[in-house]
This record gives sequence, C-alpha cells and structure tokens, in this order.
Amino acid sequence: MNKAIIFIIFIVSLFCCLVSCKNHEDNYITAQNLDVRKYIGLNNEAYKNFSGKGITIAVMDSGLSPHKDLNINNVVFFKDFVNTKETIYDDNGHGTFITGILANNGLRKGLAYNCKLIVIKVLDEEGNSNWSIIEKAFNWLSQNQKKYNIQIVNMSFGMNVTVDKNNEIYKKIHSMKKNGVVFVSSTGNGGLFNEKIMFPGNLEEVLTVGYINNNQTLAPEDDQVAISSSRGGDGQITKPNFVTLGVDIESLNREDGYTIDSGSSYSAAIMSGTIAVLKEKYPNYNFDSLIELLKKNTILLANETFNSQGNGSIYFPS
Repeated sequence: MNKAIIFIIFIVSLFCCLVSCKNHEDNYITAQNLDVRKYIGLNNEAYKNFSGKGITIAVMDSGLSPHKDLNINNVVFFKDFVNTKETIYDDNGHGTFITGILANNGLRKGLAYNCKLIVIKVLDEEGNSNWSIIEKAFNWLSQNQKKYNIQIVNMSFGMNVTVDKNNEIYKKIHSMKKNGVVFVSSTGNGGLFNEKIMFPGNLEEVLTVGYINNNQTLAPEDDQVAISSSRGGDGQITKPNFVTLGVDIESLNREDGYTIDSGSSYSAAIMSGTIAVLKEKYPNYNFDSLIELLKKNTILLANETFNSQGNGSIYFPS
C-alpha cells in the first residue's frame, strides 16, 4: 500500500480516536438525551473543573448494586436498616439509579462523579419503609456525621406523616443542618391532584425539589413543571424550593446496564449533585448561603405558579 495512503489512514484514525475520547469525557447523565450538566450550566467556565471532590453525600434509599461504571472505592460506608446485611446490594434498583445520577464515572458521568458516598438502605425491595427504620437511620446519621464528614443527605422518598417538631427525626435534621449538612428531598409524584408534599420534603429545614419537562430542548423557555410533580405545603410552608430536570433521565440499573425513568426522585439527586459541586467550589458556604446562590441562578418558568416551581428552575449562566 502507498505510504502516503497509509499515513492518511493513520491521521484519520487518530482524529477519530481523539474525537471519541473527547465525546466520552463530555458524556454526562442525560435528560431526554440532553447532557444534564450542560443543561443547568455546570459545564460553564466557573464550574466545569468541579466534580464533588472532597464532598461526602449520604444516599438514603434502597441501597446500591455494584456497577461496572461506578467506582465502588468511592463508597465510604454501607449501612442496611432493612435486612441488616453487611455486603452492599440493592434489591429494588431505585438507589442504584439515584447513585448513578450523583457519582457515575463510566459511560456516562454523574453530576458529582468524584464525590464520596455513604449508602444507607432504608427502602425494601418494594421501595417501602416505615417510621422506625427512618428514625434509626437518622440516629445513625447524627452519630456519624462528623466521623464521615457527611455534607449532603439525599432523600428521594416520602412518608405520609404530619410534621411534628418534637419528634426525634425532626430534631436530628434541625441539629445536623446547624452543623452544615444540606438535606435534599424530592417533592413526590402526586401532582396537580394531590396538593401535598410528604415528609421529609414538607420540612422547612429541607431543600425540596420538583421536576420539569424540558421538552427535548436546551432552551428553558419551553420548560414546564411536570403534571405529576407534587406541589403545596402544609398551610404554613410553601414547597417546592426549586425545580430541575426529571423527565426521561438515563442512569444506572442494578443489572450493570442503563435505564430511563422519570420523577422527582431524580430531580432531588440532580440537586444533590449540584450542591456537591457548589460546596466544593465554595467550601465555607452554609445552607442559607447556598440557597441564596441558587436563588440567584434560577429561571422562572412562564405560566407556572410559585406553588409549583418555588424559586424557579436552577441554571448557571456562562
């Protein structure tokens, strides 16, 4: 074969390889096939080099199934309050999906792909839990928050209980928040026909997140709060605080592959990942400072009430 042709083939192959590698590096968790980090502005110059490094997130969910695209070494500790097993697992899949949004570091990267994880299993194989399990989990969190430097707690679940500031869970959340922990909760998926956000999303101390349909575009002007995104407080507190992507999110499944799902659970995880990036960039910011920063980086959606979108959809402009 002519040497010139061989050289051309080599150059073309090298170019294709470089393009492929770059695409892989820029390939993050998606919503409706759109890069989530790009959508909310975390790939802009101010944030692109931050990936949750040095930040520990506790994920209260159904556990975690080890996955080829998730660095298991980033899991600092696993605690099972359902079946008291010591080996990490997920018999439901919801927790694995949530963790992928946060910390996946393979085919697709999570929003905070260099964060550390505390995996706390509070949901059973059907995705259910009870007050006793949740209370034990919060007791453990309170006792171990400083030991593991837990800075964010993701709670993509809801329980139909009345807020009582005298109960032990509320006291633990209030105390840990004062120590700098950010609690992030989903609104739930009751939507327009169920004007109620369940515990713990109905607590003032918790950052509660609803979800939007981005209508398969990067333009926020056509975004809408999803019909099934819960809204409304308990008469005194209006929720959600913010909204973000939550329709057709692609993340990990527990069979070592990927799957697509929708719901406020995933908008909460996107918010937790965003908070991890912000806490890495601004290590001295407390809860109130982070809330103010988020408020300054939101877009109010047209034709949506405060009761449905809170302070708006998070977006960090370039």
